[in-house]
Amino acid sequence: MLSSIIVVKRRSHPVLKPLHPGPKLATTTVARLKRDALVIASVLVLVSPTTGHAITADEVLIVVNDRSAISQQIGERYRTVRGVLPSQVVRIHTEATEEIDRSTFGAEIAQPIAAHLLNHRLQDRILVIVLTKGVPLKIRGTEGRQGTQASVDSELTLLYRVLVQGAADAEGRVANPYFRPGLPAPFTRATSDIYLVTRLDGYTLEDVLELIERAGKPVKRGKVILEGKSAHFWSGSAPGNTWLKEASRRLENSGLQVVLTGSGGGVNGAKEVIGYAGWGSNDPATKTRSPGFQWVPGAIASWFVSTSARTFTRPPAGWNIGPFGDPKTYHATSPQSLIGDLIAEGVTGVVGFVYEPFLDGTARPEVLFPAYRAGFTLAESFYMALPHLSWQAVVIGDPLTAPFGPVADRPAPVSRIPFFLARRVRVLESMESTPEMVRMLAVTYAEQAIDKAERKYLDEALALAKRATTLRPHEPLVLYALGTVHEARGEHAQAEETFRRLIRRGGRRGAPARTASTARRRHGRPTSFASPTRPSVPCRCSTRGGERCRRDRRRGRDGREGRGERAPPDCGRDSTRAL
Repeated sequence: MLSSIIVVKRRSHPVLKPLHPGPKLATTTVARLKRDALVIASVLVLVSPTTGHAITADEVLIVVNDRSAISQQIGERYRTVRGVLPSQVVRIHTEATEEIDRSTFGAEIAQPIAAHLLNHRLQDRILVIVLTKGVPLKIRGTEGRQGTQASVDSELTLLYRVLVQGAADAEGRVANPYFRPGLPAPFTRATSDIYLVTRLDGYTLEDVLELIERAGKPVKRGKVILEGKSAHFWSGSAPGNTWLKEASRRLENSGLQVVLTGSGGGVNGAKEVIGYAGWGSNDPATKTRSPGFQWVPGAIASWFVSTSARTFTRPPAGWNIGPFGDPKTYHATSPQSLIGDLIAEGVTGVVGFVYEPFLDGTARPEVLFPAYRAGFTLAESFYMALPHLSWQAVVIGDPLTAPFGPVADRPAPVSRIPFFLARRVRVLESMESTPEMVRMLAVTYAEQAIDKAERKYLDEALALAKRATTLRPHEPLVLYALGTVHEARGEHAQAEETFRRLIRRGGRRGAPARTASTARRRHGRPTSFASPTRPSVPCRCSTRGGERCRRDRRRGRDGREGRGERAPPDCGRDSTRAL
């Protein structure tokens, strides 16, 4: 469900930031030549056609909306508390409204975040994106399983894929590759081509700041309350009740007190609660907006409620949940429960939905709570429990919260962008061989060569540089990479000759810039290549003169390609019901 706006505008920012200083130079001549070659390469790229740890603060990107004072305050507080580097804070400029259209999402949210990741070469290092209150919440669109409605958060989970292989269609939902109905597993960049996205939100600034404080001091005790409901009210509740029973079974030896109860089980007002799942306003026995629990710091929760994250605007005094059909019980288009009430009551993490997810699109409690108890972070636990992305979910909480963690045998944070480049190569190698695709592939090989050289894998670096040279022997980035590899190998004569070739090529092209900073001021940041595209599927409508229709020009490709595995077909009548 990623926006076609990214296809339209993706060439307005770099896909990679390929040009950067290499290792310390051995000779003054090579140093001077390399500096001049960098300038020439920058200019020529611009004029070329563009056809065993927990997740840490080093792997977090914070998104702040500079048009929202609350967003700025929350972002700065969280950055300070967790020690996130300033370079891992991206500032967007968009209206601080909860619902936006898809073009606004692409231009004012996805694009700036993508540009920041690329400019700082953080594509692989960042695992989690944290949004703040004041960043738009949901994208309006069509309804249904193939609709275009979605949460901003869930769309951003696929941003890594967009950077690797281009944008996809806005319709329907995407199977979550990190969904773990069986055994939990750490989220790593080597195995995952998505981002985990959480949000720091609530009714008020105070609610959010208190949540951040609770997240920093979670405890390892408490009750897990799993509240089922009568299937007589709605036969579609059967799968949800089954999931709750399975969650209870999996937590039997967890060391936590587990309470599995039916509808109206008398759990309201429970003390020392660390986990809760139930039906909220979908249970006719529920008469209050929240269960009145005393939550321990680090507690998490989930409801089987369709639109529990539809708004974080506080309801008016006296509002209460109620039945559909009675306008007096509606707040923000629905009478259903709101997770904002759980946040205000003291929960530390919770998942909700901005539009109808259908029961089979909700979080699985039998995955969520065992993963959290096993030591996985809040972000990992919730996303292991969500079957779909590019859909309706919003995960509230500090992604690093892990009261029972850390999980053993996690890899260290990724440096540079090795996985991104490898995935990019696979995409390009699978595409039809056109001059543009060949150029993009050559430049990606060149990027890999520079990356390998910096990490002292010099034989691999030379092989990649030569592969790039075979495809595009006069491409400026290819020449720059080859010279950089020769330099890293101590082959100064070859490095000098390669940089001279690049400078001579720049002279023939009449490149005016004398310094890299001048080149950037005149032409913008150097771009290695545009995002890959596939041929569009022609529309069935009639067009004049054989031109593609406006829809195909806008999409520029078959939107259903490149999104990874589609969600499996739904089975079971009960799971297809709206909540």
